Amino acid sequence: MTAALQSRGELPPTTAAGIAEVKALEAFNETMPPADVPTDHFIHAGCYVRTCRIAAGVMLTSALIKVPTVVIISGDVVIRADSESHRVSGYTVLRGMAGRKVAYHALQDTTITMIYATQKAVPEDCEPEFTGEYEHLLTRRK
Repeated sequence: MTAALQSRGELPPTTAAGIAEVKALEAFNETMPPADVPTDHFIHAGCYVRTCRIAAGVMLTSALIKVPTVVIISGDVVIRADSESHRVSGYTVLRGMAGRKVAYHALQDTTITMIYATQKAVPEDCEPEFTGEYEHLLTRRK
């Protein structure tokens, strides 16, 4: 993991310029054939748990996350936010701050899990709770 992420142990909120940069990557990604990114989500012990499995070579952008979460990464991935790239290798647990939108580029097969406390009982009800961009989530693809 890069020194910056390692010392902070967090994914900070993204600036307006950083969000625009990730949205530009999102627009570019939409011109490519869709990648298969298996995504599972469930609720357990008052926590919403969402896991994405990103194959090596795939670039994925996150929704704008509006709640604080725990982010667990296992693999080798470059995280792009606020005009900076941070490589995360191995197993890492980070504090994900509210107000973040990032891009992930998997260098090897990578699993990313997001967890946050919720009062909801149905996973699909959590999606609008953690992002206003829920209609674009992988679990909403038809």
